[in-house]
Amino acid sequence: MNRANKKQTSPPRRFTVRGPFAMLLRGIAVLWLLEIIDAVFLHHALDQFGIVPRTLRGFVGIALAPLLHRDFGHLVANTAPLLLGGSLIALHGGQTLRKVTIITWFVGGFLEWLLGLSNICSIGASGVVFGYIGFLLAHAFVTRHPLSVLAALVCGYFYGASILPNVLPTAASAARQISWHGHLFGLLSGILAARNVRGTGGR
Repeated sequence: MNRANKKQTSPPRRFTVRGPFAMLLRGIAVLWLLEIIDAVFLHHALDQFGIVPRTLRGFVGIALAPLLHRDFGHLVANTAPLLLGGSLIALHGGQTLRKVTIITWFVGGFLEWLLGLSNICSIGASGVVFGYIGFLLAHAFVTRHPLSVLAALVCGYFYGASILPNVLPTAASAARQISWHGHLFGLLSGILAARNVRGTGGR
C-alpha cells in the first residue's frame, strides 16, 4: 500500500531541455539578459567595449563584443541564425559546439582586431554566426558525413545567398557601419574550426 501511494503522489515529470541544445539556449538567454540590462539600466554604456582594430581598448572587445548589441533589432537579427546554426552544430555533440564557438569567437575576434580595416567599434554575435556557417559548410566538405552534409544543405538553403554580400565591402555595409571584415574573419575561423574539430558525437 505504501508503495502504491508513493507512485500515486509522486509529482509528474517535467519536460526539460538538456545537453548541447540547453547550452545553446542558455547562451542566447545570456545575450538577451545583457541587452536588457544595457538598454534599460545602462543606456547602452556597454556598447563601447567592442572591437576597435589595433587599439588597447578594442583588444578587450575580442572577449566582450559578441555579448553586446546595438539594440534589440540587432539582437533579434542575430538570434535566429545563432539558434539555427548552433542547433545544427549541436547535432554533433556539446563538445563540438563548445569548440566551434570558442574558435570562432576568439580567433575571429583576434583577426578582426589585428587586420580590421576600419575604426568602427564592432559589437554583436554576427562573427560567431558566420563562424557557424563556415564550420557547417567546411565540415561537410572535410568529413563527407551524411549528417554534416544535411546540416550544410540546410545552412546553405537559409543563408547561402547572404554570405558573399556580408563578407565583402559594399555600399550598404558602409552606410550601415556594418563590420564586413568581422563577418569575413568569422567565416574563415569557422572553416579553420572544421579542420580542427572532427567527429559527430560527444556531450
